[in-house]
Amino acid sequence: MHGNYGPNVLTNECDVLIAIGMRFDDRVTGRLDKYAKQAKVIHLDIDPSEIDKNVKTTVPVWGDCKETLPMLTELVEQKVYPQWLQKFREYQKEEEETCINPELNPTTEQLTMGEVIKLVNELTKGDAIIVTDVGQHQMVACRYAKFNSTKSNVTSGGLGTMGFALPAAIGAKYGAPDRTVVAVIGDGGFQMTLQELGTIMQFGAEVKILILNNQFLGMVRQWQQLFNDKRYSFVNIQSPNYVQLAKAYNIDGQSISERADLKSALKTMLDHKGSYLLEVMEYTITVYTENHIGLLNRIAIIFSRRKINIESLNTSPSEVPGIHRFNIVIQETEEVVRKLVRQVEKQVEVLKAYFNTNEEIVWQELALYKVPTDEVAEKVKVERLLREHGARAVVIRKDYTIFETSGHREETDKLVEVLEPYGLIEFVRSARVAIIKDSSGFHEKLKEFEALRPGTEIVENEFLNKQDEVFTM
Repeated sequence: MHGNYGPNVLTNECDVLIAIGMRFDDRVTGRLDKYAKQAKVIHLDIDPSEIDKNVKTTVPVWGDCKETLPMLTELVEQKVYPQWLQKFREYQKEEEETCINPELNPTTEQLTMGEVIKLVNELTKGDAIIVTDVGQHQMVACRYAKFNSTKSNVTSGGLGTMGFALPAAIGAKYGAPDRTVVAVIGDGGFQMTLQELGTIMQFGAEVKILILNNQFLGMVRQWQQLFNDKRYSFVNIQSPNYVQLAKAYNIDGQSISERADLKSALKTMLDHKGSYLLEVMEYTITVYTENHIGLLNRIAIIFSRRKINIESLNTSPSEVPGIHRFNIVIQETEEVVRKLVRQVEKQVEVLKAYFNTNEEIVWQELALYKVPTDEVAEKVKVERLLREHGARAVVIRKDYTIFETSGHREETDKLVEVLEPYGLIEFVRSARVAIIKDSSGFHEKLKEFEALRPGTEIVENEFLNKQDEVFTM
């Protein structure tokens, strides 16, 4: 479940397992019925109640490991096992390629926790105190955060104390007032002790709050995925507007979800004088409508009158003849997005509306770049652009060349940086187009609805004779 790939796999192949001061909790073992059954276990612990509690011990050693461990090492003969060590190296290489590098240097549209922590390292130069809550973000932060000083990694370990980070970060700031303190918290853990924002407001504790919001109890969901055949139960979270909540306590903040905004947002948080809250998330709303004049304006008003900025809006024909499809991108909380979708669906022409996170959709944006032809006339330059950025030349004239590419926002922005030295004349990017990953398509749902026949059963409105008791808005 946690730790490095090689040691986790090879634990189930080793002859002898030496455990020093550990309790074999589920974060180490995963499924106990499959954990190191072949190994002889030597367990050193100062607490006798931990020995034989979860894993059967072959040789129990009760005492302070400062005394017992030297006694054990005196009995060990030094030997070299190159083939055994090579197995670890092979697993380490595989882990670097399949897990660590994609986490720290992702190529997908979804922001990763690893890249956030990597940027925190870069901007703080490893001098910050990192306080983690409990969950997937805790594992990622403890794994990838860099520390130049002792007493810099504050975590509750495997105790499972959700809500730990915010009050602990306040204490860390008072214990080390001259150091930057960053509380890394999941959306689930933050709601356990968010009342401590009042403590921050009252006493002026300068804590940087970084909420990694994936709309799940991520670690619980991961366990249900791995060990309970994906029988997910009560792991989805509806979150409040954390930025507005922070502002109610006179704490500045912002919510971001685009990779292009991440570094500047983190820098703003770290440079800000006083406490600051930064949340990372985004939603795409998909709307199926009849094609009527004026509908776009009415939908836009639903957002503008609530002072919600539309980051991107695209409309096009859908797979159903006569039905149009909107893709609307906003940065908000799930609760607000859910209410907005309900308001959109109240429009007579709207047939159905959905909202999804970036993880639940496949999306692209189209971009065009105009550059002077004489600057990119060399064939080598053109081929390099095509190869490295998936671009293609759509117009070539004596005075300018237009390149076209599609991808995610950070990919199209990167090509802007590449072309600027060549005298970028003009740049334009389309709105987002998106398809929901796990969907049979609206056409299928429409056909199912049309296939239904009216029933003969009469269902009476339960509020028909209770007009005075019904609350309306």
